[in-house]
Amino acid sequence: MSNKNPFEIRTELLNIARDYYDQVQTINTDAAKRAFELAVSAGSATASDWKSFLPQMYTIDDVMKRATEMYDFVSTGAFPATKKGGK
Repeated sequence: MSNKNPFEIRTELLNIARDYYDQVQTINTDAAKRAFELAVSAGSATASDWKSFLPQMYTIDDVMKRATEMYDFVSTGAFPATKKGGK
């Protein structure tokens, strides 16, 4: 087991948070593709409608917030308060 300094811990948490959002984005995009394909086959969507099906891409602020929540958990052992409708 290696001892990591605070910078290394924060960097690792940023990477974990980014990976988390990458996975969420992939899952949401796959679901959007399926929904779009169903809508096209049902005749209720055309190729020009594709952008309306795409999930919104996460921002650096989303990643920073998630990493901060993880860092707080590591530091204090307490889960952050869950907000309804949040990311």
